[in-house]
Amino acid sequence: MFIQGFHRFCARAVRHNGDLFGKVEPRREVDPYAASGAAWGRLCGNPAVQSRLTPESLFIGICYDDPDVTEADKIRMDVCVSVDASFVPEDGIEVQTIEGGEYARVIHKGSYDGLHGVYRALYGEWIPASGREPKETPSFEIYLNDCTTTPPEELLTEIRVPLR
Repeated sequence: MFIQGFHRFCARAVRHNGDLFGKVEPRREVDPYAASGAAWGRLCGNPAVQSRLTPESLFIGICYDDPDVTEADKIRMDVCVSVDASFVPEDGIEVQTIEGGEYARVIHKGSYDGLHGVYRALYGEWIPASGREPKETPSFEIYLNDCTTTPPEELLTEIRVPLR
């Protein structure tokens, strides 16, 4: 794991409104984050969003809950795609802004299954040792390559945790 200090970041993102995961049975061994594929399909399949996708588009997951303390059927995540300021939302799509500021930043190489361990290390070890505190705003992930064409062991995910 590589930690790279702090970074300023501001982007507009499109979020799909509606039921992200559907119903998840709490007794099942299901990772709700892994079930986000349908939401990505709805978002990226939307014609207004599709027409704005470029090689520079960022694919972002905004994570609101800690799976160590939140029941699986209560976990929330927004799937987002960066857009420019002229984008006009429609058909269950809305625009939200990811505020600029200081972020702890780490790039994880490997399967998405390993992301939770990276979060544990960031929140449980690195942030306390740094003397900084996380903000009360959600962390987010930027998916740096395409999970449909990249082997799981080669996936690159940038995690950003907002700091005070």
